[in-house]
Amino acid sequence: MYKLFTLIFISIISLSVQAQDFKGRRVVGLDLNLSQNDTKGGTGFFSSGFVAPQKGNQLSISPNLSYFVSNRWLLGGSLDFQQSRFTVYPDNPGSQQTNNVRSIGGSIFAAYHHWFSNKVAFFMRPSLGYSRANFEHESQNVHQKGNTNSFFMDASLGLTVIIRKRFGIDFSTPLSRLEYSQTSSTSEFTNGDPTQSFDNREWSYRFLGGNVLSILSNVSIGLKYFF
Repeated sequence: MYKLFTLIFISIISLSVQAQDFKGRRVVGLDLNLSQNDTKGGTGFFSSGFVAPQKGNQLSISPNLSYFVSNRWLLGGSLDFQQSRFTVYPDNPGSQQTNNVRSIGGSIFAAYHHWFSNKVAFFMRPSLGYSRANFEHESQNVHQKGNTNSFFMDASLGLTVIIRKRFGIDFSTPLSRLEYSQTSSTSEFTNGDPTQSFDNREWSYRFLGGNVLSILSNVSIGLKYFF
């Protein structure tokens, strides 16, 4: 019985060490996010400045490549593609605005993992990145087109679940984001007013997506392959 117990104990320890021995392994991943946004707007602790009421949806796809420098630390980079459509002031026809946005960008990131078991880990992932968005804006009297170049520093948190030795799934949500953006746009007016051009630069900050409920509605799923 003692020998059997010792054999089982050694087997469990060996399995645990093997399952968490990620140092030196590479990861190919694909993060997917489809979120719906329905906020009442306002000001508060979770964002800088006034946030208008809005309703819409967003699709994000982010292929990524990373490397475990230790069992806890992961370094990598990603390409980010995003498309969104949302309406500002959806319950006020007189002020309603429709926006379509397509963006492409990239980021570098580091992720720290705290392992609860040999298959489940909590992680926090700060990143630095750049994105360029092209947008169209429609309201009662204005058609606006333009682009926004953004430099950002953000952080997300989530869980990693190892399915088999080479496969895993991440569940993550945004924690905070600090962003500097430069926007150039041209507005055409249906009432005959002359076309106008605008340039704007601003800093913005969001915590939990600007709305505490967004931590539940804005969850990304990441598919991972380890090799």
